[in-house]
Amino acid sequence: MINFRRLSKYLLAYLLLLIISAAITVGGVLRPVDLFIYNKFYLNSQLEKYNDQFSEDKFDVINNEINDKIIFIDIPTKNFPKNTYVKNLRSHIADLLVTIDSMVYTNMSEPPVVILDITFRSDSVGLDPIMDAVNNLIGDKRVKVYAAYELPQEHDNTKFDAHDAGQAGLLYDYYFNGNRLNTAINNYQNVNGLANYKSFELIDTVAIESLPIRVVNDYFPDREKTDLTNQVIYPLPLKLPYDPVVIEDNYYFFTSDSTITETQNFLKLKSNIDLSNKFVIVGTPDDQVSIGNYLIPGPYVVASALVDQLNGSKFVRPSYNNRLVQVSFVLLFALFVCLIFSFIYKYVKNLQTLPYVIAIISFLIGVIFLGFIGYVLLEYTVIRPALPTLSMLWAAVLSWHFTKKFLVTGIMEGGDIYDVFISYSHGDSAWVKKNLYGPLANFTKPDGKSLNIFFDENSIGIGELFTTKYMRSIVDSKMFIPVISKEYYHKNHCINEMDLAVKRHVEKLMDMCIVALDYKYVPEEFTNINFVDVSQQENFMSKLKDEIIKEDKNKLKAGSINDEENTQEEETSMDIDEQPIQEPKNEAIAKESKAEINPGAVKEKVKKENSSKKKKKKEKLKLKKKKEKENKASKEKLKLKKKKKKENGKGKKNRKKRKDKRKNKKKEKLKNKKSKKRVKRKKKKKNKK
Repeated sequence: MINFRRLSKYLLAYLLLLIISAAITVGGVLRPVDLFIYNKFYLNSQLEKYNDQFSEDKFDVINNEINDKIIFIDIPTKNFPKNTYVKNLRSHIADLLVTIDSMVYTNMSEPPVVILDITFRSDSVGLDPIMDAVNNLIGDKRVKVYAAYELPQEHDNTKFDAHDAGQAGLLYDYYFNGNRLNTAINNYQNVNGLANYKSFELIDTVAIESLPIRVVNDYFPDREKTDLTNQVIYPLPLKLPYDPVVIEDNYYFFTSDSTITETQNFLKLKSNIDLSNKFVIVGTPDDQVSIGNYLIPGPYVVASALVDQLNGSKFVRPSYNNRLVQVSFVLLFALFVCLIFSFIYKYVKNLQTLPYVIAIISFLIGVIFLGFIGYVLLEYTVIRPALPTLSMLWAAVLSWHFTKKFLVTGIMEGGDIYDVFISYSHGDSAWVKKNLYGPLANFTKPDGKSLNIFFDENSIGIGELFTTKYMRSIVDSKMFIPVISKEYYHKNHCINEMDLAVKRHVEKLMDMCIVALDYKYVPEEFTNINFVDVSQQENFMSKLKDEIIKEDKNKLKAGSINDEENTQEEETSMDIDEQPIQEPKNEAIAKESKAEINPGAVKEKVKKENSSKKKKKKEKLKLKKKKEKENKASKEKLKLKKKKKKENGKGKKNRKKRKDKRKNKKKEKLKNKKSKKRVKRKKKKKNKK
């Protein structure tokens, strides 16, 4: 029967360990484990379908999409004079837009999209040509033109109106599609090769929509528009370190500089470039973004975000952040480990005395199952394995510790590894080796196999824990043979071995055959058990062997020298089923006693004794209750007497007062009479005169 009070303590210990583990995980100690797993599996299977077409590197899928759909154009500014830098740059931007206009023919079915990864400040120098060029593209050729809007620095609390006053508001309000759009990219959870961008950024309370999201929303008119009240974070995969070769073929320079090769000069190659259904990103690779420890060209990051949006942001698996699901995972996997532990413990009996091995196996099975579940869920999310793994570890450790109690009490079934366990005092080792261990070691069972004997000199290795070893071995033994001598009960290990064996014998989990070197050495509590008296029985070995054969044929059934179980009286939670049979000193009396005593009658006697004990206990309890009642009644009587005495005392005082009052009244009356008589006498005397 499970001790629920003890079990509740282990559940409480598990919860405490789990809370501590969760605190450690939140604190970041175990966070690298989750990040490592996420680092390995965050790229979605959406990329896998392209692997055969491109390469085994999933990042190459994104890069090939970029090469297929995007054209990069840089305007070299190295030779621009500082005092006319802005004017020259804007003049070149206007010329580039005019050139693109010339490459787009009227009624083109899929006109290009132009993205200026360039911000425009409020100075009006050179803005008019850009406005005219944008007007022509948007109006006549249906080409959408987008431009980046500069955001304030981090932790800059400038109000929107004050910040916007420094930007070319006219351009953003009336010329560029989407108005003000941001191209901000951030690091993502320190995962290598992973950044993120938000659906919008806030300046004060004004939402500035993400440029890649707005471009794709306009590209697919039926797509749901961005909710500027609910910010969404999109993870973005980037191959690090950045390889310039990735976009080299699609990167052109818009310049009249003769030093630029013809294969890279946009002006010279414009007749060979098809802009249909292309995204043209204008920006310099020198404008770099910091992602982790790496610097990546801004236009390439914008292109990656654009490709991510075009593919529905399915390149990255999100990590699962639902708290309820995470807690459920943690508890379910801990329960799974406990169930595996209990299953192995119950059915693999050879491991019952090695609970730490079962704990290790259960934990490993739990980890494998967690990995399997994680693999199944990879299509949708990446689970966080650190806390569930710790939870399973605590469950395995506590299960191991919980079952150690069963080993101490000896109530587990055991693995039947040993046929015989020999318990003896080392002072008798010479006799035991010669007369007991030697003959048993040479003995063969009916199946031809020799006995597997636990004998401490041969069975306990150097450095092994002696107590743990013999306790496990007793539980794993079919028969316990104690050699009782003068020294046996003076040795603590012998006493402990005997106590554990008796418990198992009472529970019918092992047989026991006592070998006494002399009757006088047998303790009084064992004198009523069948035992072998070596001093009286010279052929004791043949009897021992017969009993071992019986035990081997019919495991754990009555029929050995110790036919009935020893019931040494001690405090346990188990009921006693059988009363041991007394074995007199010599064999003749022993045979008579065996013939006279019936096991069924013994059981009835034990039951009667138990019932009589219970009755006596009940009677004692009744007597105690009666005495308590009598004591209470006597106490109440005493209280009543005291009250009466008090009341009587008060009554006497009152009577005295009444008597005194009466006496005083009488005295006053007498005085009054006497005074009246005196007055009358005086009057009479006066009258006579």
